[in-house]
Amino acid sequence: MNFNKTVYMQIGGEIGKNNSLPLKYFAELAKNLQTVIDTLVECELPEEEGFDRSNFQLELTDFQPDGVIPGFSFTKQVQSVVGGDAMEQRKEISKSFENLISMADSGNYEQLNAIFPETATRKKVAKSFFGFVDSLKTPKVAFGNFDSKKGFKPKFKVRKYTKEIRQQILDTKVEAAPIDTEYVYGRIKLTKQNGKERKAIAEIFENEATKLSYVFEKIETPERKFELTSPVYCSLQKSEDAYSLASELLHLSAKGETQEEAVHQFASAFNQQFSKLENTKYGDLTEQERVVKTVLTVLVR
Repeated sequence: MNFNKTVYMQIGGEIGKNNSLPLKYFAELAKNLQTVIDTLVECELPEEEGFDRSNFQLELTDFQPDGVIPGFSFTKQVQSVVGGDAMEQRKEISKSFENLISMADSGNYEQLNAIFPETATRKKVAKSFFGFVDSLKTPKVAFGNFDSKKGFKPKFKVRKYTKEIRQQILDTKVEAAPIDTEYVYGRIKLTKQNGKERKAIAEIFENEATKLSYVFEKIETPERKFELTSPVYCSLQKSEDAYSLASELLHLSAKGETQEEAVHQFASAFNQQFSKLENTKYGDLTEQERVVKTVLTVLVR
């Protein structure tokens, strides 16, 4: 089923026996169908991916009288999105809806526990889908394809559920799988459109040698300003309560509650190191200090 095209739903039984539908019934059915789609959009599309909710508004695009078969499609007025593919997003939501209808066809509503293991998400989707099934008010409902020559070919039926299953689904707490947390470095794509700002992951660097750096083009303190012949690259790390900068080349590090404070502390430490090495005879320095002094001789203009 693909709402980018047309999804057909055959309504039989007492309600559709005259090849027509009461307007009040159809309005409730359409409203609940839209609610399911809106809930899937909320729960299935990644937060960091740009999308426009108006792209998922359903429209009645066909109506066949053979057993009452309305056809629904996503709106033809597709809005472009930043950081995402609108048509692919609509296919994804169509597939999610098909998974729900396939589940309803088997009558195995317990599958919601596996499809949506996170309790809050499962309850949202289940509540909206149960509302849609309730609004059908007849067991003779099927989704499928319609051919102008062969007519309607049912693919999925919608079976009713029991009160016990509904209660079980809405009350069951599924043990979540253990979560492995890992911090990696990456590039964030920042886009702006009509005053709205969106962020999306552009690239992730999983190589262990990749580190986050802070670059000093020059180093300034209230007492001195150091012009450099080449930039100084410092590794930048953030813990729960501090930022730290470190230069292995200069054997120098500093911390601060904010990144700005860490930068000031590093500059101050650099000034102190430079002053000490500048005013100490080469023969009185340790081997490590001699290496750093040689580096500073080349580095500081």
